[in-house]
Amino acid sequence: AVQTWMYHADLIGGLAARLAGVRAIAWGIRNSGEHLERSSRSARLVLRACALLSGRVPKAIVCAAQKAAQRHADKGYRRDRLVVISNGYDLSRYAPDAAARARARAEWGVVGDAPVIGCVARWDPLKDHANLLRAVAALVRDGRDAGLRCVLIGRGMTADNPELGALIDRLGLRERLVLAGPSDDVPAAMNGLDLHVLSSCAEGFPNVVAEAMACGVYCVVTDVGDAAYIVGNTGVVVPAEQAEALARGIETALREVAARGRERAGEPARARVLEHFDLARMVQSYIAVWRRISGVQA
Repeated sequence: AVQTWMYHADLIGGLAARLAGVRAIAWGIRNSGEHLERSSRSARLVLRACALLSGRVPKAIVCAAQKAAQRHADKGYRRDRLVVISNGYDLSRYAPDAAARARARAEWGVVGDAPVIGCVARWDPLKDHANLLRAVAALVRDGRDAGLRCVLIGRGMTADNPELGALIDRLGLRERLVLAGPSDDVPAAMNGLDLHVLSSCAEGFPNVVAEAMACGVYCVVTDVGDAAYIVGNTGVVVPAEQAEALARGIETALREVAARGRERAGEPARARVLEHFDLARMVQSYIAVWRRISGVQA
């Protein structure tokens, strides 16, 4: 079997496999299908071509998210080819770690028990950091912030990002933020947080949410992609692109963490990842798809 990933590879790799005589082809969709108008023109054109060929080239189309499958079906992909396999995680790597927590907070200059919220995401319009920073600004303005610090982790989360710097200065948040930049140890960064916030306006299956949960971190997410499905009833879900709603969600979550204690508040989140998003389960699901389209019995 041949497995391809994302629109261009699905089209080119799928056609190349067919020309090579391979019939057992599975495409892979990682895009949420939301806000495609913000994608490149080539991506939109390739998506249309894939939709037209989706009943002829692949025998299965694997989506990482339920909403991604629905949106692509609405855009012309063959519904009977679509399969949803949620991402899986190495739960020995993404796990609560007190020593890593202490190291991360020391690196960020966090003193004592000040609540630390954070977002692990590259600088990208779809990640909508402006939404998060406006929410934090609203909390600080109204005295609802509980003295929080906000850590931004990811590519572009650095002082030499002029757009980010201008936004921070406009909102008066320079003293509240830590620009940590890219991390080569995401589990340690997650452990340093008391609350992880996904502020995106579009997602497919946002890995950072499950990774934070696996580390026992309480989460606030915007209702994009499968974020609400991932957190279930273990976190707070708010509408996308509404800074005041996000501010209220963060305020509610901080109260919950303070009342129950960080570890107890995060336990249901890790338990949900253990139950639904284990790496071994994901691997077995892919193997089952590849066997089915190849005609191989389990």
